[in-house]
Amino acid sequence: MKHRHLVVDLGNTRQKMGVFEDDHLIYTDQRLVQNLDLKVWEEWRREWDPHRIALSATIQLTDAQHEWINQNKVVQANNDVNYPFNVQYHTPETLGQDRLAAVSAVYALYKKKNVLVIDCGTCITYDFLTGDGDYLGGNIAPGLRMRLRSMHEYTNRLPLVEFPDEFPWIGQSTEQALQTGGVGMAILESKGFIFYLKENYGHLTTVLTGGDAGFIKKYLTDECDVHPDLILYGLNEILKNNEI
Repeated sequence: MKHRHLVVDLGNTRQKMGVFEDDHLIYTDQRLVQNLDLKVWEEWRREWDPHRIALSATIQLTDAQHEWINQNKVVQANNDVNYPFNVQYHTPETLGQDRLAAVSAVYALYKKKNVLVIDCGTCITYDFLTGDGDYLGGNIAPGLRMRLRSMHEYTNRLPLVEFPDEFPWIGQSTEQALQTGGVGMAILESKGFIFYLKENYGHLTTVLTGGDAGFIKKYLTDECDVHPDLILYGLNEILKNNEI
């Protein structure tokens, strides 16, 4: 008998749902967080009738959402569940659930490899897992659009510029300087961290996920994998590693 799992990744901008039958992702859906309603979760639950449900949330949940989670025995990707890797983060109680889910996924997908996960969303997060199964932690930086917006909102005269399809590495107008400074420098930041990890830990596999993963990959010279459903796979792994 196949085990059906429903998993939900609730981010800052979007919520993404996936349905797994054993290890196979058979369906996905996504909605804007601003339209978040418990009716959506209940609709997904009734439609797919899963054996178990898992959730990662980067936003503050309401009392009604917590009640639904408790009623449906939803497993959350937090510090209360078991992980097959060693979490060396000094404050695991504050660690983002999406980050733990992403590391759970690469632990299963890239056995005994040093892996850097770059989640290119509202914020850009970097998480490093060693081939020995030690999750050493990582970093959090402003996302691409946040960089562009903050330069406008926290200054008096800098304009809000459009997200560029491409950009020159040396800006020759204020618009280009902002686009390259906001977007291009974030890419160099990623390149620099990849270089640092390779210099200090040797071979490295880099995995990109999140809404801007495809855009950033175009500019990374190092080989990397893009896995748009990485967090969904990680939530499925968490359910597998925490059987009732």
